[in-house]
Amino acid sequence: MTGKDSENADELPLKLAMRVQLVFPDGDFEDIDVTQLGPDSYRLEETPVFTEWVGRFDVFEAERSGEGRLRFLRIVEHSPFEMHSYVLSREIVETGEFESFIEAVVRDGGRWERMMGSILTLYLPKTSALNPREVIQAIQDKLAAGKPV
Repeated sequence: MTGKDSENADELPLKLAMRVQLVFPDGDFEDIDVTQLGPDSYRLEETPVFTEWVGRFDVFEAERSGEGRLRFLRIVEHSPFEMHSYVLSREIVETGEFESFIEAVVRDGGRWERMMGSILTLYLPKTSALNPREVIQAIQDKLAAGKPV
């Protein structure tokens, strides 16, 4: 489901993720990667597509409900990141400026993922000074003006 993804191993505990079916209180569910942190404690390792109950890097409590299945109970700790999502054209993501921007996100301690080719989700530390909307708009403006990017 996810494309390229950056990881800063020194910031998050290194444990192996496992694929589970995470079932939410409203009955909806999603097959998604989680890392078990304790007996009933897990961290979500990818962005859920079909739910807003929990977000990537949130730590949550869940109980086992059969093989490979967890029943979501509550969020224990919200992600240390601020999430930004954009739908971008192929033209934008193939520019050198976009690649430089993604490198800046990683240098700033952030993470990123692309889904389905054009959906970009950024996870920036809450203290980050990066302004993704501004950078993406500048790239769009240069492309529209026919300037090299």
